[in-house]
Amino acid sequence: MKKCTAFILGFLAILIPKTSTYAQPTYQYSINLKDHKTHKVEVILDIPESFRPKEGTTFQLPKTVPGTYAEYDYGRFVTKFKAFDESGAHLKVKRKKKNSFIIQEGGLSKISYTFKSTWKGFYLPFIFPPAGCAFIPDEYAVINGGMFGYVSEGIEKPYQISLLLPGGMNAFASAPKTQHDQGTHFHLENYHEVIDHPILVTPQQSALVNVANTEVSVAAHTPFDSSSYRMAIVLEEVMEAIEKFVGETPVDNYSYLIFYTDKTKLQKVMNKIIEDGKNGPFRTFRLISGLGLKSMLGSGALEHGTSSMYYLPGIYDKGHEKELPDIAIHEFMHIYAPLSVHSEYIGNFDYASPKMSKHLWLYEGVTEYFAELIQLQGGLVPLHISLNSNFKNKISDGLDWPEGMSFTAMSENVFDKPYKKQYGKVYTRGAVLAMLLDFEIMDLTDGKKTLKDVVFNLSKTYGSDKSIPEDELINIFVNEVHPDLIHFFNDYIMGSKELDIKAGFEKVGISYTDSISQVFPGLPWGRRKDVRIISDSRDGNTKVLKIKEGANTPFKQGDIIKEPNMLRYYDFDPETARLRDNDSEFTIDIIRDGKPQQVSIQLKSKKRKIWRLSFPMNQADMSEKQKMLFELWTKGRP
Repeated sequence: MKKCTAFILGFLAILIPKTSTYAQPTYQYSINLKDHKTHKVEVILDIPESFRPKEGTTFQLPKTVPGTYAEYDYGRFVTKFKAFDESGAHLKVKRKKKNSFIIQEGGLSKISYTFKSTWKGFYLPFIFPPAGCAFIPDEYAVINGGMFGYVSEGIEKPYQISLLLPGGMNAFASAPKTQHDQGTHFHLENYHEVIDHPILVTPQQSALVNVANTEVSVAAHTPFDSSSYRMAIVLEEVMEAIEKFVGETPVDNYSYLIFYTDKTKLQKVMNKIIEDGKNGPFRTFRLISGLGLKSMLGSGALEHGTSSMYYLPGIYDKGHEKELPDIAIHEFMHIYAPLSVHSEYIGNFDYASPKMSKHLWLYEGVTEYFAELIQLQGGLVPLHISLNSNFKNKISDGLDWPEGMSFTAMSENVFDKPYKKQYGKVYTRGAVLAMLLDFEIMDLTDGKKTLKDVVFNLSKTYGSDKSIPEDELINIFVNEVHPDLIHFFNDYIMGSKELDIKAGFEKVGISYTDSISQVFPGLPWGRRKDVRIISDSRDGNTKVLKIKEGANTPFKQGDIIKEPNMLRYYDFDPETARLRDNDSEFTIDIIRDGKPQQVSIQLKSKKRKIWRLSFPMNQADMSEKQKMLFELWTKGRP
């Protein structure tokens, strides 16, 4: 559909006021979501008279944005770019590569361009969905700062983003907001704030919860009614665990912006593949792209200063909130690193030619570690599962690491081969590095300091507005603890020495072995496939689906298992986090024929090999220091 630029400019001028409610000159972005009918929108930038360049200038869209570690080139999604002077006459524009538009004359008063959805179409490299944009008429919109550019002189000037919304639609962000007629206006202090405040447009309402001193808003767009309220209930427990860990947070308000896709769209793709009998990865990618679901290849979330944006694929019917806590804690904890503790490469981000910081060990590794530690210390995850599932999986993946490559080298070269292939390890190896760093800090200070203490202290010293020199961050970190801490950084973070997991765990009274083969408690019915147990996403229950004939089991088909983790980690005693005795017995709560009851499970001893096993040492074998550090690590300070 061809749009008339002059008509849209005049139309928006009537409905969206040109002057900001703030009494200062402001760059004003306007988007009409009320009348658009496609997967793209017209973006209009009004430049106040005092900001208009007298000579030529450059309009720049970002190459990438903070928190992402790939070159996105948002300019790829811009078409029909036009520049106007005060009289409405066109100014000459020359496009330079993907992201720059050179306006060759002075007097620039207005810019207009079309921005296409990054979620739809076949574009490589594809943009990580929580950093991208989508515009579905009368249904929803996801707006991220990458779709907005800046003129050469405009990074530090104030901005306003005005949205004209269809009736019944709401726009949510953590930025200050005002309403005027059908327009919603977000007020940003500078261009960095534009990038830092994603917007979710949805007909659904938001919900509020509180954590410590922070008011938390939850806004969700899903195929289900009242999703924001249901997710707020789930997040309230998460917030309580965070509050126990952080005490007082550095932000007064925070927004969770959550987008779930509709499962029926994915089903269309799967049905098409089955019907055609052609299911190659390239064809599947093309089909997903055609439905605007290309982003299912990159689900996840992106952190911002006072909010986080989530894209979660449509694979759930009900109970779809259950996978939220882990990722929500991770994104919230980014308010410390890199948002409050960061180097100049983050604080003075160069959107045109970004330099990547070497400190992903801090920004992602420490944050992911804190997310696990909050769940452990907050009682959301028991110790035996934290050790033998969560951390075990991170250790297993993190040890698969190129010989001779340092974590800092990977970080600062993450755009390039062979380093970019290792980026995903920030969430596994990075978290393990952070765990071992925490153990080292506790050991060097006899428990007087932890990794959390160091990060929180630096966050108070520096905060979001003050950057640490890139090459001084590690030394500043070391100075907060003990001179000998530099050896850890030299060996494992700036160097590539093999990680000593066993020695690290021993500092806090935990035994660890890479592999062990001996007699362990085993399932009473032989192989796991003798009893088929499934978690049903439609109602959130774990059910006994099928039992192989002759299997020796106390379960019956149709039983609902109320404590599925008891069965998954049957060989661990949840009270002690240690292996159960051979031939031991335990009970598990179930619902059978609608009635609650217990069944008794007798474990048969069998010789097995277990990899990367961790559990507390016997108290008699722990030193007083190990006992103290064990309590500090597993429970936090009283």
